[in-house]
Amino acid sequence: MAQRASRLQHVLYWTGEVRSANEAIEKGESVMNDLQVALELYTVRDETSRDFAGTLRRVAQLGYAGVEFAGYGNLTAQEMSALLAETGLRVAGTHLGLDALQDSQLDASIRYCLDIGCSIMVLPNLANEWRTLEGIRALAPRLNAIGQRCQEHSITFAYHNHDFEFTRVDGVYLFDYLLQLTDPSLVKIELDVYWAAYAGVDPVSYLQAQADRVALVHLKDMAADRSMTEVGKGILDMGQICAFAQVHGLWGVVEHDHPQMPSLESARISLEYFMSGSSTAGSSFEPAFYKVDSINEVTLVEGIRARFVTGSRIMFSFVHLAPGAVMPDHHHPHEQLGYVVEGSMSLNIAGDERNLQPGDAYTIPGGVTHRAVGGPNGCLVLDAFSCARCLQSSTRGIP
Repeated sequence: MAQRASRLQHVLYWTGEVRSANEAIEKGESVMNDLQVALELYTVRDETSRDFAGTLRRVAQLGYAGVEFAGYGNLTAQEMSALLAETGLRVAGTHLGLDALQDSQLDASIRYCLDIGCSIMVLPNLANEWRTLEGIRALAPRLNAIGQRCQEHSITFAYHNHDFEFTRVDGVYLFDYLLQLTDPSLVKIELDVYWAAYAGVDPVSYLQAQADRVALVHLKDMAADRSMTEVGKGILDMGQICAFAQVHGLWGVVEHDHPQMPSLESARISLEYFMSGSSTAGSSFEPAFYKVDSINEVTLVEGIRARFVTGSRIMFSFVHLAPGAVMPDHHHPHEQLGYVVEGSMSLNIAGDERNLQPGDAYTIPGGVTHRAVGGPNGCLVLDAFSCARCLQSSTRGIP
């Protein structure tokens, strides 16, 4: 690994975009990453009930990049669009009850989402009548139908879990029955990592097992007494959880169901976990777990491991693919430059299949779906991620 680390340090110096690893290690500084962080407005429902528009302005001032709605404060779509434009907040998603997802109500919900730029609609909970295997079986066709209607308008439909979904029936989680009985192209999930952990399930393992179904990740932390706490203040492995969201280009959505302090203060404390010294409303922020002095190995999916180093304008990662290991279809928000260091892999970029050998380089534009498979002897690749503008300036003069 020493040789690989020296290569990485060389790249960091070469681009001039990241301070030397030694300097950062000595200072213990945290560095940045491209995770998009939104606030689920259910967290601050006491504030939005008094002043919806004012609360969104304060959320933006805290530094959140986006919001997930839990009600619209009686604003019209036009009024909401104007408020989003004013604050710079983007829409990560919206929570809508089952009643708002049927017949004419579903049509109205879709129209509202299209008008405000919301591309993910989430069913946040189920009434007790649906919380059995028989209920799940009866509900599944209905969820498929909702997902189909949403898909026709380029909107993703997802289901948000609590703990009851991890009740076992004949050895199988109710959640897994729901996933098996619904069409994976029509019904995705918003995994609430706290409630999964509360039910005794490792949220990192479940995210990895259901990677193709995850549309959003709810970021909540768990205190030692199993109560809910602010992100970064508990015992959950938020590092790997956030790494999963970042690698898969997903929003990380902060939520606290019952803050034990003023709700906006709770939201501020959770956001601190992702910030590194400064904040700008509407920007994306980086988890503090990415520290150059602890380039911890992260398992992305089975057979694929990564080590990250992140700077204020660019992120590098060494990714090791075991022989035959598959990184499923995914995309990143920013352009990706890659270089095969050892071994080989097949890379499919938007349907274009390439077999890559040591010394081969590739470019994947932001937002483009791609997948990779490790070659017979596995593969080690060096990837760099940044916005196109930053990569352009970072690689100026490189042949």
